[in-house]
Amino acid sequence: NDPYGPGEITAFDLSSNDNTVVAEFTLENRQIENHDVTMTFHSYEDLYGNPGDTVTHTFKVDRNPISWSVPEVNTIAVVGTPTEQTVSLNNIGANAKAFDVTGLPEWLTVSTDDGTINPGGNWDINFTISPDINVGDFVDTVFAETPEGNEPLAFRVASMCEYPDWEIDKAVYQHTMTITAKLAVLGTFSEDKYDRIAAIVDGEYRGYADLVYDEQLEEYRAYLTVYSNVTSGEYVSFHIWDRTECTEWWATDQTLAFEADGSHGTPTTPININATGEVAQEFQFPDGWDWISMNLSASDMSLTSVMADLEPTQGDRIVGQDGFAQYSDATGWVGTLTQSPLSKREMYQVNLASEDSLDFIGTRMGADTIPIVVESGWSWISYLPNIGTDPGTGLATLSPDANDLIKSQTQFAQYVADVGWVGNLKRLRPMEGYKLRMTNKDTLTYPYLMSGQVAKQRQKETELPEAPWDTVLWREYEHSMTVIALIENKDEWGINDPMDAVVVMKDDEVRGFARPEYIEVLDAYRVFMTVFSHEPTGESLELNFWDADTDITYSGSDNIAFNTDDVLGNVVEPWIIRLKPLTRWDRGYVPDSYVLDQNYPNPFNPITRIGFGVPEDANVTLKIYNIMGQEVRTLMNRQWMEAGYQHLVWNARDGFGNRVPSGVYFVVMQSNDYRATKKMVLLK
Repeated sequence: NDPYGPGEITAFDLSSNDNTVVAEFTLENRQIENHDVTMTFHSYEDLYGNPGDTVTHTFKVDRNPISWSVPEVNTIAVVGTPTEQTVSLNNIGANAKAFDVTGLPEWLTVSTDDGTINPGGNWDINFTISPDINVGDFVDTVFAETPEGNEPLAFRVASMCEYPDWEIDKAVYQHTMTITAKLAVLGTFSEDKYDRIAAIVDGEYRGYADLVYDEQLEEYRAYLTVYSNVTSGEYVSFHIWDRTECTEWWATDQTLAFEADGSHGTPTTPININATGEVAQEFQFPDGWDWISMNLSASDMSLTSVMADLEPTQGDRIVGQDGFAQYSDATGWVGTLTQSPLSKREMYQVNLASEDSLDFIGTRMGADTIPIVVESGWSWISYLPNIGTDPGTGLATLSPDANDLIKSQTQFAQYVADVGWVGNLKRLRPMEGYKLRMTNKDTLTYPYLMSGQVAKQRQKETELPEAPWDTVLWREYEHSMTVIALIENKDEWGINDPMDAVVVMKDDEVRGFARPEYIEVLDAYRVFMTVFSHEPTGESLELNFWDADTDITYSGSDNIAFNTDDVLGNVVEPWIIRLKPLTRWDRGYVPDSYVLDQNYPNPFNPITRIGFGVPEDANVTLKIYNIMGQEVRTLMNRQWMEAGYQHLVWNARDGFGNRVPSGVYFVVMQSNDYRATKKMVLLK
């Protein structure tokens, strides 16, 4: 990111005046801004021929009026959640200065990558750390490139999974015990300040501590306080949170008896607490449907053992590709899934009536040592690595054909020959389940992934306008299908606006929602939409399109016939979403010619609606006359009207607010050379 780097500067002029020598740079300031410059004077003589001493001056060049408000951003990023940081770019100069933000790493996007800052002004630059960043430590530098030089901004990011919920209410406990410990995982001592240890008594968390680096000892220590309401008699076990593995280790080689005011270990002689093998996957289930997979192995993989931590209610279900189980208050779990162990290679759909959580305890598996056979057609597959990755990396051992597809509960990607996996599914994640459709039988073996590997480049984040529909309540639905589409655009074929929106409806329920997405490798736009249903087949779903520029909603010409796991369109040949022309009753309708329509209802009592439109901006006059030709009411008098169509209501009152008698009336429209009359009948 430094286009000039270190080197020797030869572009300068020397001049002298009496006993002073002046060196003046003749190169552009941008070439030396923010550099340390060393200048050495040697091999010179005074006026009398006496040699001078070698003199060295070192200084930092800082003449750019543009600078960041801070030199470094040091932050924590939680995997799966966008992390935002705002840094100001300031201009203390007397002239406006342009800038470009460059050098962005793959895991970082910026809201504004160029602009011009007024004299004495500042510009807030919003950076977003990708939710797809993997666990690890990331250090990189971005630059604000300006005419006077490049201004560096360092990023130091520690990314991690969200900490386990170990919080306790210390105020409810009377007694404490202290522990000073060194933490290890499988015999390797931790040197990560983001690792943690928790104290456990009878399954209840009784305190936790972070690792702290002791500069004098040059080692890390955990200073843990354990809480209790008894002076003795309880036994304390431990969990260790390993940040780099996103893992809560449930088994350690230490168990201590609680003693009020007791202590174990000192800073110089700590006790060693080592995680020995068992870990936990923590599933947070909302009410509704959830697709899950397990990447741990337990000695007992029966459904009743794996799901023992749940508190299910009558009718809750777990569905696999070839079986299911349903919960009964009288008998517990019943169904074919109870007759054999759950598979670590398979995805399961969990349907619960109420929110719940599950800690599944087991041992790690080598994801790269477990082949998964995928059949021709659909296979319900698990995701075995402990770290997320993109579909191209995760599915690299497959030999897919064009249009093969992988989908999660809400997103999907389709294989395009010579391009790879394309769609809105950008990331495969631990504990999530997937459906994979292959043309031919194949074997999937996930790669060995290490923490610290970066996420793929994400497109620049753009703030999108709010569409007129609520989001899809997708957890309510068991079945889904995918749609790959292009919105018909007669003005610029193939061009779709990412600000627009497409929605699939069943009555008043939103069953699918998506916005157009630009696919850089194809230089094309596509709509990737997952559509949901309660039934596996048989529903006819309506499609609507919202134009963000005009705030006008169009109806689609074709309905979608729902069929579970169906795929409508493909990336190369998308389904074309064709739109119905607007009608008089649609917002945004513009008639082809001037028009005055018959009022409705007619006859009426006492209110009627009068519809009229103009094909171009024009002055419009709309008046009511009685059968004698007398003017009764002026609804519009040479009023300016934009091209379009509208309705006015007449309440059978004259211009003075008096009710008019029953009888025949005429509405007359006048605009430019257009004049039209409609007969109306008022009944009482």
